[in-house]
Amino acid sequence: MPEDSKKPNSDVFVARSVYPDPESVFTAHFKSLKEIKETCFVVLDTNTLLVPYTTSKESLKQIEETYKTLIGQERLVIPAQVAREFAKNRASKIGEVFQQLSRNKESSVSIQTGMVKH
Repeated sequence: MPEDSKKPNSDVFVARSVYPDPESVFTAHFKSLKEIKETCFVVLDTNTLLVPYTTSKESLKQIEETYKTLIGQERLVIPAQVAREFAKNRASKIGEVFQQLSRNKESSVSIQTGMVKH
């Protein structure tokens, strides 16, 4: 095999054929949410994965249903780095929830003991 055949295309003007209209590089045409919501991929970030620890029971059920639908359609994406960050932060989020519940319980007990019964 000749040495020249191993070199990548050395055409310095190849970008002209790839991008014949350079202005189009700076323009964007976005579809509306309505147009893409049934077919797009949904990529979650770490904060989104931590929301279920601090949401209501009703919201949690809606989140669960949405995730199940997206998983069934193979449209839910959780990047590896997001999974790592979630694993790293999950314990502290659970600790925060526990502290909040403990404070609420203590507050509730002190209010009840201060009540006067007639």
